[in-house]
Amino acid sequence: MSANAFLIDSEIRHQVFIQRLSGGIWNEVDPVLRQLRQSIIARLSDEPTDFQLNRLTLLLRDIEGIVQEGGNEFGTQVEMRLSDFLEYEADFQGRKLGGVLNVDFTLPSPEQLAAAFTSQPAEIVTGQSVTRLTVSDMVRQFTEKKQKEIVNLVRMGAIEGQTTDEITRQVSGRVEGRTRAQARALVRTATNHTATVARKETMKANTDVLEGEEWVATLDARTSLICFGLSGRIFPVDSGPYPPQHFNCRSVRVPKVKEEFSLFREGSTRPAVGADGVEQVSTRKTFGGWLKSQPASFQREFFGKFTDGEEKRQLFLNGGLDPQRFIDPNGVALSLDELSRFEPLAFERAGL
Repeated sequence: MSANAFLIDSEIRHQVFIQRLSGGIWNEVDPVLRQLRQSIIARLSDEPTDFQLNRLTLLLRDIEGIVQEGGNEFGTQVEMRLSDFLEYEADFQGRKLGGVLNVDFTLPSPEQLAAAFTSQPAEIVTGQSVTRLTVSDMVRQFTEKKQKEIVNLVRMGAIEGQTTDEITRQVSGRVEGRTRAQARALVRTATNHTATVARKETMKANTDVLEGEEWVATLDARTSLICFGLSGRIFPVDSGPYPPQHFNCRSVRVPKVKEEFSLFREGSTRPAVGADGVEQVSTRKTFGGWLKSQPASFQREFFGKFTDGEEKRQLFLNGGLDPQRFIDPNGVALSLDELSRFEPLAFERAGL
């Protein structure tokens, strides 16, 4: 099979390693959050059982400091671990690219990588807006939000006359539950972004042998509408959207080698998780083509997590609407009203 099919196959398999790596990083930094929880509980236990409002300002200031310190430690560990991963990933991408080229490849310098890691933001789509965040920004935003959430829990508990024990249980449950879940999503997203930075800099150093990069989405029901719409699209190197497009994004952009610089490579498939479980499908299979091959129950599961999911399923299956039409040029999902204005014929064909 072609060099491009080989690269898709290799990149998809490597993406599994990156997800596992993010899990390993999470295991290393999770104790920081557990210690944060213990520190907050210890500080709250210093207060009398019947909460004294005249001590509230001092307590809230102390809680803010504890969360800030814990957030800084969490961020430092995440960034140190990802900085180590950055150079490894660039080297891996270079060697992989070199394996399908009949010419030498170029690696970006460590200084280039470090500068890119610090300055290049991920473009995270949330609702109808796009937020640009570096890894440092992600950590800072996370810490600031947790400060506000935890301080507000304590303040409202005191105002409502809750005992220290009652406030402690609420704060402990918040940190153990939602805070840790969001921190884990942050680590996964930051790891994917770091891999994207390394790939991007490596591909920029080899633009003379590349036609562009193809967006490849994970083939399963958890894939977002954003990645569904981008799957299969070809973008110039250093242009267009890059993953992660949202928190927990698993997509990847894969280089397409110019034919004159390509070596032939045999055999290439990629994993997919459909209605019948895990299977191997051709790397030529697009997300839309794969989804159409799944039974209606699986298609409903996929579209069911989106607003107006059943109507969008009909537009995709019966209206002939290409996945790329479900999102705008910035990667933001279009509403049904917007789609009806842009694609009236698809609505007619779908009987909507």
